[in-house]
Amino acid sequence: MRVFVTGAGGMIGHATVARLLERGAEVVALVRSSSDISYAHYSLSWRLGDVRDRRLSEWVLGCDLVVHLAARKADESDSRAVNVEGTKNVVGAAKKCGIRGIVHVSSISTKFAHRGLYGETKLEADSIVRESAVPHVILRPSVVYADLKSGTFGSLARYMRLPFVPVVGAGEATTQPIFVEDVAEAIAQVVSDSIPPSATYDIGGPDLMTLNELILTVGWHLYKRSVRILHIPVAVGFLIAKALSFLPHPPISRSNIIGMNEEASVDIAYFCAAYNFVPRSIDSGLKTIEKRKSERESEARSIMRYVYGRDVSDFYVELYERALNRHGLKPHLLSNRIWRSTLYLGALDSVTKFMDKDGIFRKKLAVASALYEASPLSAEMLLPRGRSIISIFALFAYISLAWIFKLALGAVLLLVPKKIYA
Repeated sequence: MRVFVTGAGGMIGHATVARLLERGAEVVALVRSSSDISYAHYSLSWRLGDVRDRRLSEWVLGCDLVVHLAARKADESDSRAVNVEGTKNVVGAAKKCGIRGIVHVSSISTKFAHRGLYGETKLEADSIVRESAVPHVILRPSVVYADLKSGTFGSLARYMRLPFVPVVGAGEATTQPIFVEDVAEAIAQVVSDSIPPSATYDIGGPDLMTLNELILTVGWHLYKRSVRILHIPVAVGFLIAKALSFLPHPPISRSNIIGMNEEASVDIAYFCAAYNFVPRSIDSGLKTIEKRKSERESEARSIMRYVYGRDVSDFYVELYERALNRHGLKPHLLSNRIWRSTLYLGALDSVTKFMDKDGIFRKKLAVASALYEASPLSAEMLLPRGRSIISIFALFAYISLAWIFKLALGAVLLLVPKKIYA
């Protein structure tokens, strides 16, 4: 099955593409920026553009299904153009290309009594999909969380560095947070079903909690401390959002504030029964985030140690992590079977120069190498060393034999790609 995925560079998009590939689908992924093209797979191809592009029909041609994730969420100036007109374009391309169905990912904010720009435009997009002649499933996720760098938890993580976490409003509106991989699994299950008769489902986690409870839970699980909350009047929050609206990426928008203070019933039973779907609890999701955070730090230290030839300080690890995030490489963790072994790292380094030049591993090595070359630590490598002719020949022979061995081992490792990337 060939699936076209819009918004593939986003938080949910990354997880969805990975899950579809795991299930054996062939994926054509649409991204807005080349920095999002960070994942190499033999069943994955990328298209650079957005849902308003006139070439959309060309890209969709030959696909069986469309997963429509692309959206503007922070009240940007082009929100209506992307969320509404972009959806019209997606539906038009689906009709023209004879697509069997669309999985349209909406938002629970469409059910709010009072909606911001995001909720309104997503509601319009839902209507466009429903009124089309294309079979469809509309999914309305509750609050989606992934890690400490993106989405809701990314915002909370930034604010938790402050003495108080600012919350606009009373923080008593309830929600059912859902882990991003559970959203991806829900989408993959609908895709596997090849779009049954058109329907709309709410999806969320099993835990009903207020925003205040969510903040306290995140603080305790991921920061091991009690968090203080500073409540800001809603009217003041709207003024702050308006004052900051000129920024390219404002930290808060009117839709954000409405989302903090509005609530809607999230009826997940319907979808869970239809697809035998069991979302994980908030405790389980937070434990997964905590474990992966530790694994990413360990992977970073291993790769940096391989490139630098020594252990590095937290300063360089932080630079490396920031660089990965900047280049869209953060979500893709190498298997711990690989990064725990310097021998395996060397073997993959040797063989991927020829066989997987654009893969995640080479990009991560390039990031680490660039940081090394720009650091004072590289100065020692540039200093001349005195060597005898015999030692030079011995070193050359050793390097040649080691390289041949690593090349052979790396070729074996590439035969099992699922063992390399988590």
